[in-house]
Amino acid sequence: MGAALPKGRQGGGFTEPEGLRPLRRDWAPALEVSVKAMCGTELKQGDPLAEYLLGLDRAHPRRLELLRFLAILIFEESLLCGGFGLELYEGGRLAAVCLGTSSANGSLAAWRGRAAAWLLRRKWARRLPRGPEAEELLLRAFGPNGLASQLEWRREKYAAEPHLSIPLMMVEPRLQGQKLCSQLMRAMCCRADEAQLPCYLETGGARNAAIYQRFGFQVLDHFDVGVEVFTLWRPRKGL
Repeated sequence: MGAALPKGRQGGGFTEPEGLRPLRRDWAPALEVSVKAMCGTELKQGDPLAEYLLGLDRAHPRRLELLRFLAILIFEESLLCGGFGLELYEGGRLAAVCLGTSSANGSLAAWRGRAAAWLLRRKWARRLPRGPEAEELLLRAFGPNGLASQLEWRREKYAAEPHLSIPLMMVEPRLQGQKLCSQLMRAMCCRADEAQLPCYLETGGARNAAIYQRFGFQVLDHFDVGVEVFTLWRPRKGL
């Protein structure tokens, strides 16, 4: 899984919950929680960036298939870059998951986009989803003016120094609103603080950006591609 940051069971007034675990080697259950969160429900909004990339209504028969493809790509991209993950259990069941990648030399941010392109060209070349819906997803994500290219130059500009990147933070829809995201985010920030690293993340929608600002993140930039995209930075502890 790559080198994880310090465990950080307690620090800065925060004690990690008993249900917190490292991402398992078999990350299929974490993937399914992520897909459910990205999809959303009739009462819970799905992930804004995933919604934009798909461009499909909730009833579309290929919605879950393409969301799963997108989630697998995020997991494999992160782990290919030496990332790690955290799982949070509630009542003995997996409730939330997050991924992190730590950069020792500041080059990781730019490499992330190249890792995704490599996965698409090599590992995924023969099993990419087909059809017009999949083509639209790939165009919106990796086309000349796609989301990946929009984010890559921002990573090079804003995240050039060593940092902890958080590419995924997902909570089971039926358990949203129970501060599970807050517990995971505090655990990630605790690891970053112990390693004296700033944090970087990207999110869709002003509501999500406001949530991360509660943890000390500052908006670096935002742009609109059909959904408002925010890049955020949390300075390392003591700055």
